[in-house]
Amino acid sequence: MVKPGGLILMIDPFHRWNYLARAKYNTRNVVAFMEARGFTLEKKSGIIFWPYREFLASTKLSGEGLRQKYEQGEKILRMLGEHFWADYKVLLFKKQ
Repeated sequence: MVKPGGLILMIDPFHRWNYLARAKYNTRNVVAFMEARGFTLEKKSGIIFWPYREFLASTKLSGEGLRQKYEQGEKILRMLGEHFWADYKVLLFKKQ
């Protein structure tokens, strides 16, 4: 359903590590699946620094305090590696 040159953006929690996995399906599995269907990985990134996910999900912070904590986690994520440490993986594919 995607024309040549078209894009698919995936944002999902692809993990194989037991602590983070909702399903045992990692980025390599997704890339292999998409490549077999004529797509090329254009960009790989991530959002939400995973240790902060637990904190953000249960905090009583709101408004500016919550935004500051989220931004702090994203800054750490950029320093450590946006894909590996991200709770949600961002994958952009292009149809060949």
